[in-house]
Amino acid sequence: MIIFVVIAFSKPSILNSFYTIWISVGEFIGSIISRAIMIVIFYGLFTPVSFILRLFGKDLLRRNLDKNSSSYWIDRETQPGSLKNQF
Repeated sequence: MIIFVVIAFSKPSILNSFYTIWISVGEFIGSIISRAIMIVIFYGLFTPVSFILRLFGKDLLRRNLDKNSSSYWIDRETQPGSLKNQF
């Protein structure tokens, strides 16, 4: 560890090749891990939730078309309050 610190302060150009190899290895590992996490989230969370919603006949996005409806606008029951102090 001390050797790397001494080299970094005295002649940092020596560590350029080590740095590029280390960054490329890190990017490779990061790409694999991020894909694995996204697969786990998709198939472990979203897929079971969608199956459960289909089982109970829920349509949260209201994708069913109603030919007899004149509009798909949803009226609010309560109007939003003042937006002066949002946070």
